[in-house]
Amino acid sequence: MSLTYSLGNALSGLAAVSRQTEVISSNISNALTEGYARREVALSASSIGGRGAGVTVDGVTRAVNAAITADRRAAQTHMSGALALSDGLARLEVAMGSAADAGSIAGRIGALEQALVAAAAEPSSDAGLQAAQQALQAVVSTLNASAAKVQQMRVDADADIATQIKALNTSLTQIAALNTQISRALTTGADAAGLMDQRAILIDQVASLVPLTEVPRDNGAVALMAPGGVMLVDNSAATFSFTHSHTITADMTLENGLLSGVLVDGRPLDASGGMGKLAGGTLGAAFALRDTVLTAAQSGLDEIAADLALKFQDSANDPSIAGGLGLFTDSGGLVDPSDATGLSARLRLNTLIDPAQGGSAQLLRDGLYGGGTAVGSAVQLNRWSSALGQSSALAAGVLNDIAAARVSSDREASYQSALFNSLYSAEAAQGVDTDREMQKLLLIETSYAANAKVLQAVDGMLQTLLEI
Repeated sequence: MSLTYSLGNALSGLAAVSRQTEVISSNISNALTEGYARREVALSASSIGGRGAGVTVDGVTRAVNAAITADRRAAQTHMSGALALSDGLARLEVAMGSAADAGSIAGRIGALEQALVAAAAEPSSDAGLQAAQQALQAVVSTLNASAAKVQQMRVDADADIATQIKALNTSLTQIAALNTQISRALTTGADAAGLMDQRAILIDQVASLVPLTEVPRDNGAVALMAPGGVMLVDNSAATFSFTHSHTITADMTLENGLLSGVLVDGRPLDASGGMGKLAGGTLGAAFALRDTVLTAAQSGLDEIAADLALKFQDSANDPSIAGGLGLFTDSGGLVDPSDATGLSARLRLNTLIDPAQGGSAQLLRDGLYGGGTAVGSAVQLNRWSSALGQSSALAAGVLNDIAAARVSSDREASYQSALFNSLYSAEAAQGVDTDREMQKLLLIETSYAANAKVLQAVDGMLQTLLEI
């Protein structure tokens, strides 16, 4: 081997050592950086005319296990959706109260039962009648307030959908731009690892919103595909759109077209569910809250309102009614059992027994339209009390269903979180291990010393030749 070849081999070795040292220092400094993938220097032996010509640095690669990353992202999607749904149910449970809370609708109906029993025990007492009238008003006010809270939560969920759609579009556009930059960098021989890290972070953000699959493309680019073949990113980013509703009432649903679903490039994803097969992440959870969970809660409130209103406008429970308005009205009118949607928000106390509107609480005892019983009789009060029947149990059942759904959702969120953490740890094990990096640095130091020694030996030989 000539001295020139020896010199070239040593110099290429020093260049490779220098690049490896640079990469190891980058790994160690970014050991705690979120989204950073461990770098490895790819080396290969080079030759010229069949003779060894040192080592060639082929490039720097990112150490990523694609299968584990894909599984972790899938778990991240399910976990994010489960946590968002669990949080929404927890807020709903707080807003509605539990069956044991005095301020919940179940508690108000229970208090009404007690007030009617107390009034019946002393029917001539105006204080007892007023307490019963106030208990009726409390039932109406609680139903109205609960319905308002449910609809406000639907508005909040709708606004959350709009915010997430904006974030989704922004991330997809940035991923498409990074695809172009990465391809350009790799084509020109530049290091694209940093750009790939940025892209991976953005893909993780998208994975929290919607389920996706990453598909490799030429020159380092990737395509993102959602279930059902919906392309999120390929050569360009898909554009998602959504129309936010600032006010939502009980009758507004996705099915009747009064609420918006998601459009992709101007086309609806799915008529039912709003998200179609893209459901699963936080975006799907927001749709589930707006269109399923909260509408079910509203239906429960409406069922309670209809149960009370129909019982208290039945002439069997007060002969003086005879087809007229009962104790409760639908915004001042007769309650129609076929039009119960949103009734809990429209329920009102009959003005005849509302002292604030010129009415009298004594009509609870005497019959709503008068002439029913004597001042000292508890007959009518007992009729009202008997009419309540299972109303308290119905209200408690609605609240217990919400609590049970929240518990089930918490359990699912815990499972999905445990699965995600397990896969995250497995992925992290593929990342930077500072002890291993330091061991590699010691080996590189040895390699550096050996190549430097070769340079010294060649230099000595050349000096000897020059002295001849």
